[in-house]
Amino acid sequence: MPLAKFMPTRIIAVALSVIASLFAAGCSRPKPDIVAVAEPEVIVELPTVDDDVTDYEDFTGRTAASKVVAIKAHVTGYLAAVRFKDGELVHQGQALFDIEPGLYVPELERAKATVEQSTARVTRLERDFKRSQELSERGAISQEDKDRVVGDLAEARAALKVSVKQQELAQTNVDYLHISAPIGGRISTRNLDAGNLVKADDTLLTTIYATDPIYVYFDIDDRTELRVKRLIADGSMKANGLADRMVKIGLPDNESYALDASITFEEPQFNPGTGTKRFRAELSNSKSGLLSPGLFVRVRVPIGQAKRALLVPEEAIATDQTQKYVFVVNDENKVVYKPVVLGIQWGRFRVIETTGKDSLQPTDRVIVSGLQRVRAGVKVQPKWSSAKPATKVES
Repeated sequence: MPLAKFMPTRIIAVALSVIASLFAAGCSRPKPDIVAVAEPEVIVELPTVDDDVTDYEDFTGRTAASKVVAIKAHVTGYLAAVRFKDGELVHQGQALFDIEPGLYVPELERAKATVEQSTARVTRLERDFKRSQELSERGAISQEDKDRVVGDLAEARAALKVSVKQQELAQTNVDYLHISAPIGGRISTRNLDAGNLVKADDTLLTTIYATDPIYVYFDIDDRTELRVKRLIADGSMKANGLADRMVKIGLPDNESYALDASITFEEPQFNPGTGTKRFRAELSNSKSGLLSPGLFVRVRVPIGQAKRALLVPEEAIATDQTQKYVFVVNDENKVVYKPVVLGIQWGRFRVIETTGKDSLQPTDRVIVSGLQRVRAGVKVQPKWSSAKPATKVES
């Protein structure tokens, strides 16, 4: 048989032999060393223990002026002058408007003249009465003449009283020509310019809003009301409930509750349409005049008495489906998973409702930074936060 017939088979055998040799040589090489993974670094803090934590409920509210006065004229006439700038703060008694005198001043002068006339007549008749008394004692005057003098004097005295009252009325009308601020506060814009007709007790000239103190109105739901009633029943809250209770006010430009207010009013019944009850708090606005009527605010209402609570930073809390938990570092620097029950938010912290010895403890080192790099059982390198543990945390 020719040699060329067997060449392909021989080539294949040689190739397989080479491949097998190379594979054997590769398997015989030493395995590379396993590179050690560095332990992740985490930041830890101790939970904060605060003895003055009070449970609370948050609501929304609106500010309102403590007094609102609509300025109207008591006399009819043409507006002569406007003596304020729109929107400025005015004090009680400050001049606001002048009305043209018209016939009011002449009417006052006429009333004064009538009083003088009546006074002169009374003086004359009093002298006549005195003479009639002397003549009557001597029998030189008839009883009819004496009675006439007495009657004339009585009529004159009554006429004098009428003229005095007319003068007082005329004086009041003249005084009403000058309109001043009955209260201090922020004044609105003028509704009429000088030269327009003003009708007595009808034309609205402007409005004054007293903003110190300022009111905050907010609505509390029936669930919170019932909770308060139960706390009162078991002695955990004063018998007057929310009346005269201090609340915290937060403004829309920041997340803090920096202002203090006192509840001064509550509606006697719930609104059946909303299931809420209207409350009113009062706070000072004298220092900065920061608050204006109609401003949206947040109201934090404390419920119950102050108590001791365990707090951790909000950033230390994670969520596993529906379960809240924190990671703590044990004595072996290993990560331990601890489920927690959250309470109220207290500043940047969250209250932890402890349930027993296996729950979070004040001595646990809680991981506050680096959560995404760890899991339960992993060994870590803990480092303390630069922030010193707080002894008291503001809400």
